[in-house]
Amino acid sequence: MNQGDAGGGLAGKLGLLLAATLDGAAKIPVASEFVQHAVVGLDVVEQFEGSGEFCGFVLHRYRPGSQRLQLGLGLGLGLGLGTLAGITLVIAPNSQGDWVECTSKDEIEDACISEAQRRFHQTKGTPPMAAPLNIQLRYMGIGDEAERILNGQYESKPSTLGLGPSLVHFGHRKAITQDPALAAMEAVFLLIPMRTGQPYKQWQKGTDCKLMKKANSWQVNKLRKIEVMQGDANFCNKQIAYKTARRCETPLPDGKYNRLAREQAGSRKRHRAIEQALNKRLTFDLLRQLKWPGIMVPNDLKSFYDRIFHSIASLCMRRQGVFESEVVFTFTLIQNLEHEIRTAYGDSDKTYGGEIWVIPMQGVYQGNGGGPTIWAVVSSPLLQIMKEEGFGTFFKASITNDIIRIVGYAFVDDTDLIQTGKDGSESSLEVLQQMQEGINLWEGLVSATGGAIEVAKSTSRLIDVIWYHE
Repeated sequence: MNQGDAGGGLAGKLGLLLAATLDGAAKIPVASEFVQHAVVGLDVVEQFEGSGEFCGFVLHRYRPGSQRLQLGLGLGLGLGLGTLAGITLVIAPNSQGDWVECTSKDEIEDACISEAQRRFHQTKGTPPMAAPLNIQLRYMGIGDEAERILNGQYESKPSTLGLGPSLVHFGHRKAITQDPALAAMEAVFLLIPMRTGQPYKQWQKGTDCKLMKKANSWQVNKLRKIEVMQGDANFCNKQIAYKTARRCETPLPDGKYNRLAREQAGSRKRHRAIEQALNKRLTFDLLRQLKWPGIMVPNDLKSFYDRIFHSIASLCMRRQGVFESEVVFTFTLIQNLEHEIRTAYGDSDKTYGGEIWVIPMQGVYQGNGGGPTIWAVVSSPLLQIMKEEGFGTFFKASITNDIIRIVGYAFVDDTDLIQTGKDGSESSLEVLQQMQEGINLWEGLVSATGGAIEVAKSTSRLIDVIWYHE
C-alpha cells in the first residue's frame, strides 16, 4: 500500500473514528454536568418584554460550578523550565485519602510515581481500551484491522462487552555537524531505529521533572510533568514529527489544503493564538450584523497529552503517510520507557514503567518533541467529522455566495465550538438543540481517542436577538 495515499475519504472518516467507538461511547460515562449545562439562558431571553422598534442582543455566559481541591502551601520555590533541579515538597493523598505534605526523598518519589502511574492510565475505560477495539488494534494500532480502517473498509461490529540519563545532549549533535564523517555516522545511527521500529536499549530511560502550574501549589496531581528523554531519541521524535507536519501542510492532488482541519491552529507553523481570538470576535460581529442566534461552547480537554491512545494516534499518523516503522518506534519508546523521578535530592533509584507491563501506559508526554504534531493529526479528524455531520457555521460569502463552514476555533486542546442556524430563520431554541447534539458527538469523538472534557474549564455563550414592536 502506498503510505502517502493511505486512508481515502478521510479513511472512511477514520472508521468514523472507529465507528464501533461511538457505539461504545454510549456506554462510557459522559461529562453529563457539562452537557446538561451547555443549554442555558433561554428563560432569560424570553423574559424581555416591551414595545417600540428595538433590536436587543443578549450574550449569555455560563461556567459550571466545580469544587476545587484546596491547594497546600509549600516553600514558595518558583521553579521554571530553565531549572529542572527538582522539587523539595509535594502534597499527596495518603492511604486514608487525606492530602498530606511529603518532604523526605522516599515520600516524594513514591508520591510522584503513584501520580504518574495514575495519570498515564487515564485512558482505561475509554472505547479504545474496551472490546472489540483493544483486541483488534491492540496497543499499537498495527495489523489487519488497522489496514482495513486506513483503506476505508472497516465495518462497525456490535460490542459483546532533552537531557536524558546518559548526559548526551543536543550540543553534542551540533558539534558533530562540523565533521562530515561523524555527521554521516550519526545519521546512520539515528536512521536504524526509525527504519526498524526498535529504539536502542539505552534510549528507554527517561526522567520525570515536576514543575508547578501555579505558585505555591505543591499538590502532586496539580504539578506539570515534563518528560526529559534521551537527546538522540527525542531528536528522532522531532524528525518524524517534522516530516509529518511538512506533509500535512502540502496540498492534496485537488489543490486543497485539508490534510489537517483548518480549525486547528495549534502545533502548526504560521498559526497564532491571537488570530483565533480575532476569528471568534469576527464571528460574533457577523451574528450581530445578520441578527442570527448562535452559541459558542469553549471547552478544554483533560490532560490531553497524557490521554492520547496509541492505537488511535497510530492510525491518524499513518493516514498522513508516516511509515509503519516510524510509528512503531514512536510508541515502543513511550510504552517501554523506564522513568526515574528528579527531585532536589537528585534522580531517584526507584523507577516505574519499563518493558514488562500488562497494559502499557498511554499518552505522548509533555517534553516529547513529536507530541504537538501527534495531537494535530489526532484532533483534525474530530473537527472534520463534526463538519461532515452538519455542525458549525453557515455564513454566506457576500461575493461568491459560497457557504462558509467553520466548526469552531481550536488551539491545541482548547476548542471553541460554534453553532449557528443555516439561514437565520431558526430560533435560539433550535440552535441550542443543534449545539447540544454537537456537544454529544464531540464528547463521543474525544472519548474515542482516550480523552475527556474538563468540565470545570468549559463554558457556553449564547447570543440571541429580541425584536420589540409598538
